[in-house]
Parts: sequence; C-alpha cells; structure tokens
Amino acid sequence: MKRTRLAGAAAGGGAVVLVAALALRAGCDGGGARQPSAPELRAPPAAAPGVDAAAGAPALRSAAAPADEAGATVPAALAERLARAARAVESGDRAAAELELAGLVATRARVLEILAWLRQQPAPPPEPATSGALLALQAGLLLAAQDSAQPGFSSLEFVELVLRELALLDPGLRRRLIALLAGARTAAGPALDARHLRCVLELRRTHPELAEELGPLLEQIGSALGGSARDQDLRRLFLEGEDDPALVKAALASLLASEPQLFLALAEELFALNKDDARLRSAIVQAIVSAAPVDDAAAMLARTGSVQFLTQAHVLGTRPGGLEALAREYDRLLQADGNARGRELLVAGMLAESEPVLRGIARLDPDPQVRVQSLLTLSARGAVEASLIDELRALRASGGPAQGGISTLSSMWVAENVLARSPGAARDAAREYLSELVRDASLPESERWEAWRRVRAWLAPGALRGVTIGTQVLP
Repeated sequence: MKRTRLAGAAAGGGAVVLVAALALRAGCDGGGARQPSAPELRAPPAAAPGVDAAAGAPALRSAAAPADEAGATVPAALAERLARAARAVESGDRAAAELELAGLVATRARVLEILAWLRQQPAPPPEPATSGALLALQAGLLLAAQDSAQPGFSSLEFVELVLRELALLDPGLRRRLIALLAGARTAAGPALDARHLRCVLELRRTHPELAEELGPLLEQIGSALGGSARDQDLRRLFLEGEDDPALVKAALASLLASEPQLFLALAEELFALNKDDARLRSAIVQAIVSAAPVDDAAAMLARTGSVQFLTQAHVLGTRPGGLEALAREYDRLLQADGNARGRELLVAGMLAESEPVLRGIARLDPDPQVRVQSLLTLSARGAVEASLIDELRALRASGGPAQGGISTLSSMWVAENVLARSPGAARDAAREYLSELVRDASLPESERWEAWRRVRAWLAPGALRGVTIGTQVLP
C-alpha cells in the first residue's frame, strides 16, 4: 500500500515533516488550558545540506475513531481526539502528532465532521480541542495538495469548503481560521490563490458584514499574483475595484480569452457584486459575450434574464458558433420548462435564425413574451413574407397570452416592424392589419388610438376618414 507523508517544502529545498511546521504555542496557566487567539505557525527548520529532512519520518497511518451506530464520530470522542492531537504537537511528539492528525482527516467524512464540530462550538471555543481542529484542517489541506485521494478533496475543493464555513463560525474562531488560510503554504506555494477569488468575493457579497474580516484573504490572493499583464488585469478588476466600464470590458475580455473556465466564474461574481451599476454590468456582459466560449456565454446571458442586454445577445449571435449556442441553451431551458426571461433574451439574439424556426417558437413556446420576442426578432432583421401577418392575426385571435396567443399591443409592435422593414405585399398586409385594429369598436379606446398612431404615417390621406374612436372622428 502506498504510504503518504505529511510533508511540505522547505525554503532551501528538501521536504520537512508537517508537524515540524505546526508547532502550536499553547501552554498551561496553572491547572487550566490557556486559550490562544490563533495557532501560531513557526517556519520549518532548515534541512542539513544533502539531507532529506523527511527521510525516516514516520509514515502517516489512519487511527481508528470511536463511532456511533451511523458510522459518524461521536462528538465527545472527536473533541478528545482533537485535544490529543493539539497536545501531541505542543509536546513535540512527532510520531503521535502525525498519527492523530492523519487519522482525523483521513477521509472526506472526517473532515466534514471537524467542520461541523467547529460550527457547534460556543464562544470562546474549548481548548485545546479547537486548536487541534485547526491543526487537523491544515494537515488535511497539505494532504490534499499532495494526494487528493487521501482526504477525498483536491486542495482547491478543500479550501473552498473551509471558506464557505466561515460565516457560520463564532467570530473569534472565524478570525483564527482566516489567519490559517491566509498563511497556509503547500509544496506548490500559497494554499490560497487566484483560483479561490470567486469564492471569497461571493462570501463578501452574501455577507457584507464580514468584508473587513475577509480582508486578509484578499490581501493574500493579491500577494500571490505576479506582474504579468494577466495578473495586473486580475488585480485591477477584482482587488482594486476598477469601475471604468471601458477598462473593465477590455481587461475582462483579455482574461476570458486566456483562461475562460477560471475567469468566467469570476466575471459572473463581478456582475453580481455591481448590481447597482448598470453601465459596469453592461460592460461585464459585453466582455463575456465577446470573449468567453459561446456555450458558456449563452448560459450566462440567459441567467441574467434581462432585456437590457439585447445588444449583447445580438453580439453573441454574430460570433462563430454563437447562433448554435443560443439555440442549444434555448432548447435546454425549454425542456426544463424554466427561465422564460432567459429564453426571451436568447431568442432576441437569434437574428440569423431561419424564419421557420422563429415562427415555430412563436407558436409553441409556453411564455407569451418569448412568443412575441420571436416575431420581433424575425420582423426586425429585414423583409418577411406577408403570411407573417396572417400568423400574427391568428396568434392574437387565439385567446391572448394566457391561452397561447399574444396581446393586441404586442401584435402592433410586430406589425410596425413589418411596415418599416418589409416592402410590397408584407407592408400592405401590415397596414391593413393595423387599420383593422383602428376600426375594431370592440377594442379599448387606448388600443385603437395606439394602432392609429402607428399606422397613420403609412396611410393614404383619408383612408380611415369617418372612423369614430370614443367621441372623436378620424379625419
């Protein structure tokens, strides 16, 4: 069986046993345990030249933990094991410390038990068990960085899992855990880096009262960034709060083009953080639809569900593969019978879609606004056939929005598009349709006047002379 050591990288090269880097300053004051404000981690001792400091170190073994009938560690037993681990580290008993810490984080379930135990602790939390819990989490983080199969997490997942617990903890304990995360190092470098930025930003957005406490995490992420153009863009956008829409759009588009899977998630978090800045949100969406993979961009666009991003939908529809991405996302949402506003926005971007497809959406989509949008998209892009007005008339006559049709006012928007963009028979049909609405005494006066306003410029003088709307007679 493969044996894994709890080891990190020393500054001078060789590996050092984890416990050597986890000396916890926690002494006894009289007969009681002193409550340290946070575990203070000392730098590992340097290895002698030519000597591997990990050579001969005891291999990690999993210690059995008392369990209840469901297989979970009994809370009291877990607290005792955590305290035992802390005492072993404090005493310098490396073998015992490695045995205890490795057993505590040997599986995903055990890590989750420690986090659950921390959530339940009062203020101030009990010592030395709390220090043992923090040491165990740091051990688990280093194990995850070496071999994700050991605790059942990758180091990325491990850190994000701990980050999401912060808001649930006692404030004093939260500060200690933040200090641990900000200072944690693995053989690959800082445990907290740009990969975790979205999670920290999301935590700050959902818990604004923690913004100041989370500062050390953002500072650590910033310090881990280099001087490349990519890192400068990242720092400017997410750590310094750049708010010039043009600069945001350019920087974000560059990041998305370089590492889309990482920066798309960050872009969405930036979008959520700036909910009161319409210009900045527009720039963020513009960058996404211009530079992110088209399927990801279509999904994000649908999640916004806002018709204020019609221009961005059109941009995505013109990119290579963009139309197909819009159609795939529309089909996915339709099958899930969800997000009607997202579907509406996707259809708005389908300017290059075929007429039969758009007409099919107008007939079959369950949402009236999506049905109208498909006809608006079709009629806004250029000339259509006169039969579109027949379909418009049929949809309006089918019982209105609630019965699978469209409203009278919505039908006027489409007819006006046809008047403006389609010559010949289609324009004649649209003119006649709007004239019918003007003459229809069963309609509310407001709708008849609206039809008159839209058609009058396209009529020959006196074409509707003598028609009465309310108390007024048309000239």
